[in-house]
Amino acid sequence: MRSSGAMVSGILLLLTILSYQGGGQTIESYPPEILRPLYGDILNSESVYIEWTHPGGDPPTEGYSVLIDDIEVDVGNTTHHLFKDAPQGTHEVLVKAFYTDGYSISSSVRFTVDRTRPSIVNYSPTGDHVPLRPNITFAFSEMMDEDSVLLENLGVEGRLEPWQGLWTFEPYGELNPGLYYVVKVKGMDLAGNELVPFSWSFRCVDRGTVIARVVDQNERPVASARVYVDGEGPVFTDTEGYFSIESEHGPREVLIEKEGFSDLETTLYVKAGAVEKPEHLVMENEKEGGGVPLLSIFLTALLVLALAALIFFSVIWIMRERGHYFSSYEE
Repeated sequence: MRSSGAMVSGILLLLTILSYQGGGQTIESYPPEILRPLYGDILNSESVYIEWTHPGGDPPTEGYSVLIDDIEVDVGNTTHHLFKDAPQGTHEVLVKAFYTDGYSISSSVRFTVDRTRPSIVNYSPTGDHVPLRPNITFAFSEMMDEDSVLLENLGVEGRLEPWQGLWTFEPYGELNPGLYYVVKVKGMDLAGNELVPFSWSFRCVDRGTVIARVVDQNERPVASARVYVDGEGPVFTDTEGYFSIESEHGPREVLIEKEGFSDLETTLYVKAGAVEKPEHLVMENEKEGGGVPLLSIFLTALLVLALAALIFFSVIWIMRERGHYFSSYEE
């Protein structure tokens, strides 16, 4: 007996070549090489075609038999057999080659029959308040052919990857506020069974919150100011000058009023699903004249008086000099 290695469909098989005396002559025999199904195949067919070949040495003198799940079938000298009505599950096929004097040599493979269509067993997100950058995740009832899985007609570009049985689609950018999205998944399992049709939908959040603080020019809080948003309201600032608004995504026109202060008009941007905190909103206190503006007025007046005095004395000096010049000339 001697052995040699052979590579079949990427699997190293150890072929045992047997030599024995039969009918007064030396016969070398190889085990049959099963061409299909291959070891580990997952099939979805009702019938399984079993095929093998004689790889070398002396051909069998007494034909072949096929043993399927402990049921043996004599197939003579043919090198194929049709396994009809194959039940779902894992099966083992053993092919025997027979020689004279009752000698035989065999090889076997295992394969699985799976005709059950896969399904989606869990998924997210759902509901009407989904963030603008969600991760869309789902899981299947069984292992899938990764190259076949895709999201259909979502209208969003992103990256789809599996990790430990969970598939995740990560959008490259933000989704649209308030828009409904329908997720349709397509794919096949390892046996080629198509996914049971399934889809679900979700809606992205369309409202956000702005928290702002109103202060005077000296950074003191302005309490009980009236705040109008897009002409509606008012809401009032608290003792620390804070107010909050919840509104739809986008820019909002804000008017702030309080007795003793100049009205303040500004634009605040509301981002869906977020809480924005802009810089302090400054109102001018009319009673103080603005504090800093009073000082500016005083300094301006002082500068004007200084310039007037400079001009006045310059004119007097020029006149005196001219009078002195003419007096000297007459003499």
